[in-house]
Formats: sequence, structure tokens, C-alpha cells
Amino acid sequence: MTLVLDGGLKMETRYLKYFIDVADTLSFTKAAQMNHVVQTTMSQSIAALENMLGFKLFERNNRNVKLTKLGQLFYSDAEYLLNAFNHSEHHISQLKSGYEGFLSVGYLGDQTLSFMPGLLKEFRSRYPDVGIDLMQGFPSKLSSLLEDGDCDLIFTVNSEKGSKYYEEIICDSQEICLVVNSKHRLYDRETVCYRDFENDPMVFFHPSCGNNVYNNMLYNCAKGGCFPNITGYASDSRSLIIMTELGLGVTLLPKSCELSGQKGVKFIPIQDSAKMDISACWLVENNNSALRNFAAVLYEKYHR
Repeated sequence: MTLVLDGGLKMETRYLKYFIDVADTLSFTKAAQMNHVVQTTMSQSIAALENMLGFKLFERNNRNVKLTKLGQLFYSDAEYLLNAFNHSEHHISQLKSGYEGFLSVGYLGDQTLSFMPGLLKEFRSRYPDVGIDLMQGFPSKLSSLLEDGDCDLIFTVNSEKGSKYYEEIICDSQEICLVVNSKHRLYDRETVCYRDFENDPMVFFHPSCGNNVYNNMLYNCAKGGCFPNITGYASDSRSLIIMTELGLGVTLLPKSCELSGQKGVKFIPIQDSAKMDISACWLVENNNSALRNFAAVLYEKYHR
């Protein structure tokens, strides 16, 4: 490989290696043997390096080889340059293979906490030198982050994209529940159907958060004979839970949004309700090697 130094000087890295080996052994013969080349090649390479530098590196006769004063001064520079190059070469190799680098992940929120932490932990155990950045958002925001290149991968509602330019793999399929507060007439029920709450005010994700989420809710309610009376909106599940607890309306959320030890609200399964699929989604054209390795972990877990 060739190093380009200040002033435009180009230098073969093997010349530096040859120089250091000759300086350490004070023998062209031994240095040639160490590098598996003939002595003539070693001599010609050192001569080429001296021509590049413009000064002699060694004083030699039939018996002895020793460094010149300038050669002694250049020795530490040669070591520094060669070590820096080897480190850089290794780092580039690690980046290309995905063992180093950075992965940016967008996710919905509570809906992903049942599976995402385990996936990230497994990935980190295999690739501990890859940095991970997490960004939470609603589906439409996550889609924008992905398209703009601000996220390598997002965990979002399945088929939010549905394009040949995207790769998707379903990670979880979640039961949809009715969420009511402790004073609601349905609080003591173990299951409900859509007609049980068709006249109740409902709070839900704003359509701008993701048309797929909003339209699926309307479709499932209509299929169950319910036409929701939506009286309020929020952009995240925890806000909807707070609004429900305050008595502003019931809401519909996947079971995964039920917080451990949550008081004041209850998640009640809905009979014959369609489930909500959460998938990992990424751009096919993304060439981030860390993403490729993370995708391999996904396929290993979900495509057995």
C-alpha cells in the first residue's frame, strides 16, 4: 500500500517495514528472510526509499551495516507511520465487516419493549464495539427518519411502508385491548367486544402519527360493529393512558403498553380483535455493515 505524506510524497508501506527490519537486525540478508523476499529485492527497496527521502539511511560495506544519523532520526518516524497505517487498516477492516461503527435505531415506544431490548442485547454481545443510538417516535416520524437517513432501522407498525425499497421482518404480533379507568362500567370485565363501547368517547393516536395505525383502528372497529366517537388525540401511548385515567375517554392499545404495576386503568382483551404486528424496517440500499449484521440477528431469530 502507498502512503501519501505532506508535500505529496508517496511512500510504499512495505519499504517502511523493510527499513525497520534492516535497522533492527543490521542485516539485509536477515531482513530479506524475515519478509520472504530475495536480498536483491530488499536492497532495491531500501535504495528506492532513500531516493524518495533524498538521504542515505544506511552505511554499509562488505562486513557491516549501520544506520546513518539521518537514518536514526527517521527510524522513529517510520515506526509511527507504519503503526498508524496498520491501525487505520485494521479499523477500516472492522468498519467494513460491521464489527465497529454505529447503528441508529428508531422505535415506537412501549409497543417494542417486549422484544427490542433483548434483540439489542444479543447484538451487542456479538458486536460490542458498535455504537447504538435510539430515537423514539410515532410511525410517520419514524418513516421520515428512515427516508432521510437519520435512522438505519426502525421498529414500527407492519406494512407502514410496503415497498420494494424497504426490507421488513415481523418481530411481534400483539393483542389489542380496550383501556378503561377504574370508574368505567366495563372495568370488571375480563373480555369485551367492540359493541360494548361504541357509544363511549374515545381518545386515540392522531392520524398524523401514522395513517396505517389510525385507519386500522377504524377498520377493526367497523368490522366489530362499532363506530368510534373520537373526542381527543395524543401522539404516544403513555399520554393516551393518562387521558384514559383522567376519564377523558377509553382507548385502544396493544397489551404490550400495559405498564408493570399500572394503577387506575385496566387493559381488557377485545374478542375477535385483529392483532397489531410490529416489524423491523430498513432501506434495502443502506450499505451500513452494522445494519447488515443486525439484520442477520433478526433473521436468525424470526426466520428459523
